Amino acid sequence: MDKQIAKLFSYTWTMGVFLCKMVHYMQNVSAICSVLTLTAMSIERYYAIVHPMKAKYICTISQARKIIIGTWLASLLLGAPIMFIQDHIEVGAKIKGYWCVRDYVNNRDWVTAYELYMLILILIIPTTIMAITYSSICWEIWRVMKQRKTMTSGKAMILHNVNKIFLSRTLTTETFPLSSKRSTCSIKTTAKSCIRTTDEENGTVRQVIKMLVMIVIVFVICWGPLLVDNVLTAFGVLPDQKSGSLKHMYTGFTLMAYFNSCVNPIVYGFMSKNFRESFHKALCRCCRGPPKRTLSMSQTRTTSIRQSF
Repeated sequence: MDKQIAKLFSYTWTMGVFLCKMVHYMQNVSAICSVLTLTAMSIERYYAIVHPMKAKYICTISQARKIIIGTWLASLLLGAPIMFIQDHIEVGAKIKGYWCVRDYVNNRDWVTAYELYMLILILIIPTTIMAITYSSICWEIWRVMKQRKTMTSGKAMILHNVNKIFLSRTLTTETFPLSSKRSTCSIKTTAKSCIRTTDEENGTVRQVIKMLVMIVIVFVICWGPLLVDNVLTAFGVLPDQKSGSLKHMYTGFTLMAYFNSCVNPIVYGFMSKNFRESFHKALCRCCRGPPKRTLSMSQTRTTSIRQSF
């Protein structure tokens, strides 16, 4: 990010050849690592929801450590081509200066291949994987909730029919009227609670599906314009030296790519009701100190079920 700010307010690159290549290399490594992490998270969620039995053996802490290390090693390797593409070029006739840019004049073919490589690596492959995994997750959630709704509605219908039987007995007989009324009230409460629970779960599922769809949409919106702009520039559709509105547009596309990392916590966190409640409780705990009372066993179990869902 500091490199982009320096480019906006400086005509020449004053940090030398080594930093010209190394700064862009580390920028690519961080971008690739971020994208690979998002892709790995989508695969982990796929196994956790669609294949929960396999997730017990695949999604472990030791496997997570290996994936993190592998992600960084792969990022260091996959980001290396930029060091051969980024050049430190001398410019100016009377006043000498230096630019740290891609040399489209002498290395047009290599730059074009590199931009296509980055488009496939950062946008096409991750978007395809995330679209497949999140679509499978949404389908699995919808299927399970449909089965649960069918079972719950069937249970509610049974309870409703039994309730009618008990109600008719209460109206036609005078034997044990108090016990029959108690049973009727209990059955009514159970049926209503079943319907209320189903509505709450359906609302939670819709919120989860919206969050998963938003993840893919935000990723494509943030990374797509910059990568497509680089490819069009490499093929000569857009000019190499951007000026005016094209320069401002390219700067905006670059900032959008950085913005993806800033917006991810909002998408992942604040679209989740459980996260908001836990975050609010954590803030209250920090301000007020540790809570004085302890939860009972039933309350603890209910809280863990809500968080796991």
